[in-house]
Amino acid sequence: EYKERLSKVREDIHKGGLGLIEKGYQKALEMDLEFQGYIYRIIQNLKNEFEKIKANYRGLSSFWKKYPYKYEDMEFGKELKIFSDLVQKVEIKLKRKDPTDVLSILISEIESCKNKAETLVTLKDKLIKKWSFRIRLADFLKNFSLLELLIASFYIILPYLPFFESFKVIFNLPSFLFASFVLLIFCLFIAYFKNYELG
Repeated sequence: EYKERLSKVREDIHKGGLGLIEKGYQKALEMDLEFQGYIYRIIQNLKNEFEKIKANYRGLSSFWKKYPYKYEDMEFGKELKIFSDLVQKVEIKLKRKDPTDVLSILISEIESCKNKAETLVTLKDKLIKKWSFRIRLADFLKNFSLLELLIASFYIILPYLPFFESFKVIFNLPSFLFASFVLLIFCLFIAYFKNYELG
């Protein structure tokens, strides 16, 4: 539409005299203002998109600082570094007095930022699952070991107590194994349903 209107203005200038030239000049001026407004809106949209990208980057960066298994999952760190470099490049371009001369590069780099953010969010979800599993496993082992130690101590000490003869039938090996099994289920249940605050 813009190109058609511009060619119409050219045609009018070629066909007519001074009045048409003046009219053509006015139209060209109007179109220039429209075009500048259009470019301004594009830049504003890019700035708004970039603010969301920066918020995303801050969240991912904060997660990575807290993540305890960095040496096992270097891929996330590498991708985050690439994302960080892209964010810095875009920020420099958007801070220019007139970013219109790098508009196509800006659009391309912001698209790359969005793609990189999506990749990192997918990786983050996988790392959170891994982190969560390890925390749950450690929690389960700690709780089960502690409770099992208490029960074992109880069963070891009990025979030396004076009233043991009265409970001899109850406190035997099968009852110890049953108590251990109940503890195992209980600790698994606690570890599975406990809510852990991760990145």
